[in-house]
Amino acid sequence: MTLNGPSKIYHLKPVFQLPESLEPKCSMYNMKNLHQPASRKSSVGKSTDNTADDSNENKIISEVLKRQEELIRHLQNIQSKVTDLKQELTNASSSVSSVKTKSSVPGGSVGKKDTKSTSNKNISLSNNGPVDIKNIIDKNIVINLSPVRPAYSVLILPHLWHNGFNTDPTIHVHSSVSQVPSAFSKKSQSSQVGNSASPLNLRLIWKDVPDTELISSPIKASPLLGEVSMLRLFHRLLCPTDSLSIEHQIVVDSALDTCHQLLYATQKNTAFALAKKLAEYLGSTEWMLGSSSLSIVDAAAWSAILNNKTISPNQLGPNVTKWSQKISALAGINENTRK
Repeated sequence: MTLNGPSKIYHLKPVFQLPESLEPKCSMYNMKNLHQPASRKSSVGKSTDNTADDSNENKIISEVLKRQEELIRHLQNIQSKVTDLKQELTNASSSVSSVKTKSSVPGGSVGKKDTKSTSNKNISLSNNGPVDIKNIIDKNIVINLSPVRPAYSVLILPHLWHNGFNTDPTIHVHSSVSQVPSAFSKKSQSSQVGNSASPLNLRLIWKDVPDTELISSPIKASPLLGEVSMLRLFHRLLCPTDSLSIEHQIVVDSALDTCHQLLYATQKNTAFALAKKLAEYLGSTEWMLGSSSLSIVDAAAWSAILNNKTISPNQLGPNVTKWSQKISALAGINENTRK
C-alpha cells in the first residue's frame, strides 16, 4: 500500500457512474457548475448555452426597438399638436392686434363704447324689466306647504312681483292634511285657473311636510327647502341684482338669516330677541331696511312673526304693528286668525 493522501484501509468500486454534465429537461436558465473544472465541460453544453443566450438577447433587443418606435410615434403626435396650437395662438394674437389698431383710429372709441354697452345688456336687468327665465326654470312651479309652518309670504308674492306670478294659483290639499290653516281657507276656495301670461304659474299643495318645499322640475331638480330659500330664489330670478351694492346685499342676507332663525326658534327668549332684531331693521320707516316698497325681507319677517306663537307684533312696538297690519291687508287675511 502506497501512502498518497489520507490512508485508506481498502478501495470500494462505485455502485453507479455519474455523467460529467447533467442536462435538465426543463429549466428557466442554466447555471455554471462550480464543482466542475472548466476544462472538463463538454462542447455540447457550451454550444447549447451560447444558443440560448443569443436568443434571449435577440428578444430583448427586439422589444426595446419596438418600444422605441412607439415612443417616437407618440412624440411625433405631440409635436404636431403643439404646432397646431402655436398656429392657432398666432392667428388669435394677430386678430387681437388688428382690433386694437382699429380702435386707435378716430372714431374707434365710439365703437368701443358700443361694444361695452352691448356686453352689459346681458348683465344689467334694470333697463330691460324682469329677466327672461324660460331657459332657467320651468314655468310651472309646485310649492308644498306645511300646515305646521305655513309660508304666509306666498299670499303676497303677486304684490312683490306684479308681473311675475299668476294672481290665482291652483291650490290642492293632499290626503295627509286634514285641515288647512284658517288664514288660507278663503284662498283655498278661490279660482283654480292660473294666468297663462305670467312668467311663473304656481301650484300650491298642502302636504304633510316639515317645511316649505319648492319643486321646479320633479325630474331635473331637487326640492328647495325653506320659505326663506324660496324667496331668495324668486328674488334672484325676478329682480335686478345690480341695483344693490355689496354692502346692502350683505345686510339683506343677514336680515333673511334672522327670519330663518325665527321660524325655527322654540324658546320664547330666543324668539323675542330675534323679533326685536327684525324690529330694529324696520325702525321708524315704512318698510324693512328703509326700502321704498315691499321687499322679500318684509315678506320673510312678516311670515316668521306670524308663525311664532310666543310673540305678536303688538309686543314689538306700534310701528311694527302698523307694518304688520299693512302687509296683512295686502294678503287679505286677519292676523287674529293665524294658525
